[in-house]
Amino acid sequence: MRNFACLILLGLTFSGYAATQVNIYRSEVMLDQEQGEDQARIQGMENVIIRATGEKEAVDNPVIKKALSQNRLYLSQISYGQKDDQKIVQMQFSAKQIRALLTQAQLPFWPVKRATILVWYVEDQNFQRNIAWENVSNANVQQLKQLAEKRGLPLIVPVGDFDDITSIEASDIWGEFLQPIRDASERYHPDAILIIRAQSDTLNWKLYDQTPEKLLDISVPPMSGRLSGDDELAQLVDQLTQYYAKKNRVVVAGQSSHSMILNVKHLSRAVHFFKLEQALNQLSSVASVDVIQIQGDEVTFRVHLLTTQEAFEQELASLNLIERLPEADDGMAGLDESSADHSQVLQPTSSEETAVGATATEPRQPESPQTDVHPAEDSDGKKSLNDVNSQTLTDTPVETNQSPLLYQWRERPVSEQSEDNAQTEDNAQTGSSQDTSSQSPLPQETP
Repeated sequence: MRNFACLILLGLTFSGYAATQVNIYRSEVMLDQEQGEDQARIQGMENVIIRATGEKEAVDNPVIKKALSQNRLYLSQISYGQKDDQKIVQMQFSAKQIRALLTQAQLPFWPVKRATILVWYVEDQNFQRNIAWENVSNANVQQLKQLAEKRGLPLIVPVGDFDDITSIEASDIWGEFLQPIRDASERYHPDAILIIRAQSDTLNWKLYDQTPEKLLDISVPPMSGRLSGDDELAQLVDQLTQYYAKKNRVVVAGQSSHSMILNVKHLSRAVHFFKLEQALNQLSSVASVDVIQIQGDEVTFRVHLLTTQEAFEQELASLNLIERLPEADDGMAGLDESSADHSQVLQPTSSEETAVGATATEPRQPESPQTDVHPAEDSDGKKSLNDVNSQTLTDTPVETNQSPLLYQWRERPVSEQSEDNAQTEDNAQTGSSQDTSSQSPLPQETP
């Protein structure tokens, strides 16, 4: 009966060997009095982001922080259950949505097919050395597997059946004799072999990032380290995860398709452009903003969204900087071919690379360096966008089949009125002379 059980365990072990496909989009979080369901969903999504990127710092990305508050949009399934007498929430997140989010956040993606690591774990206690087997409970090995599962790192432990016991001894692993380690590992077909020697509160580990057949190849040096402390296992998983995530990560090029074209007219000052771009980037519904074109006093943005278009338009209405144009206004004159013919074409990498300085009618030399800066403004912030040469930015082409949102700058935005009033009050107190063309008139003194 015992041998039959070992065969079943061995079969389960083999089902995960060689490039294991990890379900990185599933998360399970325990609920308690201190953590409600909303916080559990956020934690579940954080776990998925960390597994998908291999980086714990990924959750600090500004785009990811915004998306966490919109976690329901990324959920594809949620259920509840019990585990160890505690209520748990089980979540499955949408792979497509998470991948699109990582693209928007410009974060690397660690593919779901990941190297399978066979762990030979030997403990030295009271001058006795023992190998940790899958079918024999070991608290440290169980903790190691749980930590690795949270990070999406596939680990397998030898079953410990008759073949294992007779093919290798603890002294072989402790002494790192590669021949018996290779022979005992071949049956598991791992992609890498991890040797851990545990003594007291110290771990010595060595990773051979190669299959057993190539284990004797001395031209490939192993990775090694020494850890100590209460969190030594967590440190080990961190180091292994960082190594494999960096080795296999994919940086997704291009832009997310979930975006809108926003055209804004009557930006008479360069400072208006800066205010608007900054305000758009701060919206919770926005992942990022690209400047597609500046033509006269008209600017066209591509806005990459984290939410629906309706939610984005509601936030736009709350800006008090711009207002919607009537639908009869065609609005996109800045994108016609005649305008583009007299525009300079650049290749920026972000919305902060809007070029300025040259005359629009001046031919651009292919060999000349690009000037990648924002539109310049004068010291009092009154420079007109008409003074900035007209340009078409072609890093992200306009989708002709997508209806743009047409807006215009408000005559007197609330924020601008507040700034002007504050500046006027300061000028009255200091008695300094200021250019009154862009400020409210100074109050008349009472005789």
